[in-house]
Amino acid sequence: MIERPADGAWLLRLHRPDRRNALDAALVAELRAALAAADSDPDCRSLLIAASGMVFCAGADLDEMASGGPAAAGLASFLLELHQHSRPSIALVHAAALGGGVGLVAACDLAIGTANARFRLPEVRIGILPAVIAPYLVRAMGARHAMRHALDGEWFGPEAALAEGLVHELVGGDELLPRGLALAAAIAQGAPGALATCKRTFNEVAGRPIDAAQSSRLAQVFAAAAAGPEARSRLARLPQAGAAAASAPVGPEPPHRR
Repeated sequence: MIERPADGAWLLRLHRPDRRNALDAALVAELRAALAAADSDPDCRSLLIAASGMVFCAGADLDEMASGGPAAAGLASFLLELHQHSRPSIALVHAAALGGGVGLVAACDLAIGTANARFRLPEVRIGILPAVIAPYLVRAMGARHAMRHALDGEWFGPEAALAEGLVHELVGGDELLPRGLALAAAIAQGAPGALATCKRTFNEVAGRPIDAAQSSRLAQVFAAAAAGPEARSRLARLPQAGAAAASAPVGPEPPHRR
C-alpha cells in the first residue's frame, strides 16, 4: 500500500495485519513494484516503510518459504533492490519485528523505533537460518552483534537495537511518523543525483580497506559531482557560500536522541 503523506515522501505500508504482516510472495511483489515506481518518479525523494496492526513484520511467510526456492529468491531480490535503491529509505518500527522483518529494518538506510519495538531472529530454533538477511544485519549491527542474535534466538528490545546500530533513534509512538517525515524533509533538501551517488558510495566503501586506489577513485567521484550540473546549479545560487559558512552562527546544540 503506497501513501504520500508529504511532498516527496512515499510511505510503503505493510498491510497484512491478519498474518502479522508476514512477507509472502504477493506482498513482496507489491513492495518490489512500489520500489520500481518510486525509482521512476522524479517527485519521490525518500521512502518510508511502516506497517499496520499489532506487529511490524513477522518475517518471511514460512508456509511459502518451505515450498521451495522461488519465494526465498523473491525476498532476497526485494531486500537487494531496497538496499540499492536510489532513494534513501527509512523504517518506522512501531512494534515487534521477527526474522525477515528484522532484515527489512536492517536493509533500510535509516530506522526509527518506539518503546514498543522488539526484535528477534528465531530461525535456528525451527531448524533454518537467517541467510537471506545476514548481509544487512552485519552491515547494520556488525558481525558479532548480528551473530549473537542469530545464534541465541532471543528477543531484544529497543535500547539494545539502538546501542547495536539496528535503529538510529527512539521516539514516542505518536512521534514516529512525524519524525520520519521530518527526516524525509531534511533528505529532500539534498540534490537527487548527489543523494543517490552518496548512498551508493557509502555502500561501496563499507567494510573495504582504505588504500590509495580507493582514495583515488573517491577523489574522482567527488570531482565528477562537483563538475556536474546539480552542483553547478546549486553553487551558482550561493556565490558567497564559503564566506557565509565561515561567518554563520553555530546555534544551539541539537536535542539529545535516546
